[in-house]
Amino acid sequence: MCLVGWGEGHPRLPDGPVTTAGVIVDGSGLGWILTEGRYYRVSDIPIPMTDTLSNT
Repeated sequence: MCLVGWGEGHPRLPDGPVTTAGVIVDGSGLGWILTEGRYYRVSDIPIPMTDTLSNT
């Protein structure tokens, strides 16, 4: 199983459809999922993202 969705705001990748590596732990009820590569914050509603690097 993997995640399929829409990604936006990545510093190197364009906005658009995304697919992840395989899911290891489903913590989606808590707002996160662990895949083979990393943790993802997940939501069924848009979550505003803040670019903290632009403030340095």
